[in-house]
Amino acid sequence: MRASEVWSVTWRGALIVVLVWIFALGTFLVGLGSLPFAWVLAPLAVAAVAVALVRAAWRGRPGRDVATTVAAVLAAAVGLLVWGGSPPGHLLVSWHLDDVELPADARFAGEHRSGNTWCFDTCPTISRTYRVPGEPRAVADDMHEALRRAGLHVTRRDASGVSFSDGPAGDVNLTVDIAPATDRAAPEDHPDPELVAGVTEITVTARARQRW
Repeated sequence: MRASEVWSVTWRGALIVVLVWIFALGTFLVGLGSLPFAWVLAPLAVAAVAVALVRAAWRGRPGRDVATTVAAVLAAAVGLLVWGGSPPGHLLVSWHLDDVELPADARFAGEHRSGNTWCFDTCPTISRTYRVPGEPRAVADDMHEALRRAGLHVTRRDASGVSFSDGPAGDVNLTVDIAPATDRAAPEDHPDPELVAGVTEITVTARARQRW
């Protein structure tokens, strides 16, 4: 093979590798890696693009089938790597919240979602707020055993309330904050929101962690 042909093949191969990696990064950014069955979808999506590019670049040249096979395997490996480093998305994060055992008289008060699967600013995070009659310490004592069985332990206990966390392990960090409920109808610029007597607010937060 002449030097010009070697250079042509090398240039095309390098271009294909770059394009495959760009596509793999795009797969990660749109959150495909955090969806159910992503271990199948991500590698197949990356492999399909890589194979199409290789077959187009090697058209009419010997070794086209070998290059296609190599590209498919390489692209699948890249796809698996991308999936392996993607944090759980909001769907999977919400499943952790569903497992938290709450008092029977707890009333749902709201949910807030933030973050994204590429963890710009923050990784996928969901906070759910509940209100229950009683004082924070009494509510915390009632929930303590159930939270302990779920792997959470006390991280803070003071006059403002009690907090639980499941620690630094796992793909999702789960925290439970128990504090006096405040008056949500108070103006936003009010420096000190009024407390609601005899009512406790439970905030359950699940935050995805980066795997890399």
